[in-house]
Amino acid sequence: MDRTLAAREKQPAAEKAKQDKARAEGRKFLAELPDAFRFHLVGEEAVSGKPAWVIEADPKADFRPKDTRSKVLTKVRGKVWIEKSEYQWVKAEAEVLDTLSFGMAILRLAPGGFLKFEQTRVNDEVWLPAHMMIRADARLAYVKKVRAEIEVNYRDYKKFQAESRMVP
Repeated sequence: MDRTLAAREKQPAAEKAKQDKARAEGRKFLAELPDAFRFHLVGEEAVSGKPAWVIEADPKADFRPKDTRSKVLTKVRGKVWIEKSEYQWVKAEAEVLDTLSFGMAILRLAPGGFLKFEQTRVNDEVWLPAHMMIRADARLAYVKKVRAEIEVNYRDYKKFQAESRMVP
């Protein structure tokens, strides 16, 4: 990490600006979220023992994406849980409503696919993944059908500490 930081500090300003522009471009479609969905506060639930607001996101039928990657937003429905005291998302779910194609249709996800992610607060310092679940039917290159269900649980996080000293 130190080497990467040192290399970044030595980069010319033009190269830094180019990388920053590429990152901003990669997140550009996120600016369309408020236009793409109708958000509804549907209640409150505890997630990882903490109270959270539950917000549903349903796609707006009249949404016209400005960015090509935003087309995905028209084909998914979601739900997000926001932890009340820190306003941090702690759980998110998304369901595929219509076929999603990626990479010139090399990968196509069928309707009914489902993604779920949860985070937890560790040592009252940082939010880290707690659970991930993906269920999908897909087709690769119009040839091979794939049905997958993947579930990952993260646990037993340990705080890492190390001491160091300068030696002449």
